[in-house]
Amino acid sequence: MSIELLDKTRKINRLLNKQEENVVDFKEFCQTLSGTLAANVVLASSKGKILGVMERKEIPVIDSMQSSLYGEHIDTKLQNRLMDILSTNENVNLSILGVSVAEIYHVMVTPVCMGGERLGSLLAYRTEEAFSIDDVILNEYAAVVIGLAMQRSVSEELTEESRKEHEVTSVYHTLSKSERRALLAVFGELGGNREALLVTSRLSEREGITRSILVNALKKCAGAGVIETRSAGKKGTYVKIKNELFFKSFQ
Repeated sequence: MSIELLDKTRKINRLLNKQEENVVDFKEFCQTLSGTLAANVVLASSKGKILGVMERKEIPVIDSMQSSLYGEHIDTKLQNRLMDILSTNENVNLSILGVSVAEIYHVMVTPVCMGGERLGSLLAYRTEEAFSIDDVILNEYAAVVIGLAMQRSVSEELTEESRKEHEVTSVYHTLSKSERRALLAVFGELGGNREALLVTSRLSEREGITRSILVNALKKCAGAGVIETRSAGKKGTYVKIKNELFFKSFQ
């Protein structure tokens, strides 16, 4: 391995270590890889969602892979072609991916896998020169590092989901039938929104429940962290849903 290649792999490795205690930012991974490869880089999940994009000013952007699609999904046909690639393919002809462009591009596609599971695809492209064996090694190393980060991200999402479910279950069982009915009235008042101003006295009168029951229900939920409440003076009480699963548990 050349000194230059070793230095590039260390940059990617440092990025993973940097994000160990923070939210994984795949856009930053793409930015780092783009700088080391001198190429535009796109990272897509196994479902075709674009997780990160980095484009260089000197490289024309392929329309179907432009940054405006970040957070959205790439074309289904392109996604299927990417998923059909099971090992790194360098200097791929774009026509193989179902993309037709006038410019001549050098393209490299690397599957992102971890534990035998396909997590996504890493795509790099440029116009000036073909990808070398060092570029292939770097991209495959980056795919492993990104795979570790993606796996950790999925694990964190599952942990957060489990926490939210436990939060909802715990507070739900502390509510009386009257308080649950009061919260149904609150959710009806929200009308599908996650936050709104409520006049508790007016709502209590309309729904035929005492104001104290309604206030107690809101206090229990706020104390459990599933909603946020604060007084807005004469305008009423500001209510915001912090745990969307809590709202769904009443549907």
